[in-house]
Amino acid sequence: MRIGSMEFQPSPGLTLAVLVVVAVCCALGAWQLSRAEEKSELAEIILQRTDSKPQPIDSVNFNAQDDIRYVRVSVQGRFDYPHQFYVPNRKHQGQSGLHVITPFETGGSGKRILVNRGWIGDAPPPGTHNNSQYADNEITLTGRLVRPARPPLRLGPANSDPSPWHQRWLFADPELYGKASGNHVHPMILLMDTNQPGRFQRSWKLPQPNPWMHYGYAIHWFAIAVIALVVGGVLSKRKGTRYDAG
Repeated sequence: MRIGSMEFQPSPGLTLAVLVVVAVCCALGAWQLSRAEEKSELAEIILQRTDSKPQPIDSVNFNAQDDIRYVRVSVQGRFDYPHQFYVPNRKHQGQSGLHVITPFETGGSGKRILVNRGWIGDAPPPGTHNNSQYADNEITLTGRLVRPARPPLRLGPANSDPSPWHQRWLFADPELYGKASGNHVHPMILLMDTNQPGRFQRSWKLPQPNPWMHYGYAIHWFAIAVIALVVGGVLSKRKGTRYDAG
């Protein structure tokens, strides 16, 4: 193949290698662009829902979990203290402690949602309510719906004890709670608003998506694809070729 005064004669092996590198880099670049778009959409969702008015939980479609992330809801009912448990290794102002997870029965319907009531330094004594304001009365809570946080590598259930209540779980798992308690439970977690009563610490930090990071990665991969083409062209150029005029 000749381009102007230069002649190229790429070997089959070199051509294949260059094509593979270019294809992989372009695919990774396109994936990063799609991730950037996802992060942009998530940032917009969080911004819109940061100070939104709570909506009744009965109006929420829990089958569309992607559409209800960070939605603020209000729910009326009572806490199910006997099935309370704790998630360890949670930080607050540099100190390690527990998140207190208490199921909440919504309005006598029998349906429950796991409520993260906040951070506490030490595990409360088993069987205590730790909140005299709540007692066993019906109350109204407000908070934000989030997906259950799970470890990157899951080797087993959050808790394998036959009676896991008032114990430490690796993470708040609605599915495990439902199986262990026999109760119907929503698949999301409710983070109680910071202005709700109670002595637990609540300083929830919402994600801060950064789409520009993914744009940078995309440019990186596309640049490598271009470099691979240039290097392949240089290595394919025939050496010592002369073209005489006339």
